[in-house]
Amino acid sequence: MIELLQANDVMDFLKEFNFIGIEPFTIVLIDPQNNARTQFNAYELIWDEEKLHLKELPWEAQIWSSTPLYTREVHQNRVQWLHQFIDNTPQITPEAVWDFHHIAGNGDKSNDFVMDRGFIHTKSITQFVNDGTIKYKYEDLAEHSHP
Repeated sequence: MIELLQANDVMDFLKEFNFIGIEPFTIVLIDPQNNARTQFNAYELIWDEEKLHLKELPWEAQIWSSTPLYTREVHQNRVQWLHQFIDNTPQITPEAVWDFHHIAGNGDKSNDFVMDRGFIHTKSITQFVNDGTIKYKYEDLAEHSHP
């Protein structure tokens, strides 16, 4: 998908690219909508090995959970944790969301936001903030555990 990152016009690329033979994936794409890069649209791209599904995303708190890794019930728990955080946090800041992502869950390491099942675990955390420009923060969790 390096071609996607190099595309001058993402929408044209998505219409023309042949995804056949590529494994299923989900990409959250932030696409500048003007040359000054002051307006941004966010999209969810899901390739299911048969069809590309494209959905424009609102700029609001969202969560994704890997379908092969989490049951529907666990995904719903994660959505509930996010909503509880939003409801119980008087001032939601990027820092508060970052901290939440590190500690959210019910103590079950196999399903908490930072998941650890021994043989498979959360690799990284990425956060995007739109405050007129897009800023992102990335943490490689492998640096902290699983030598």
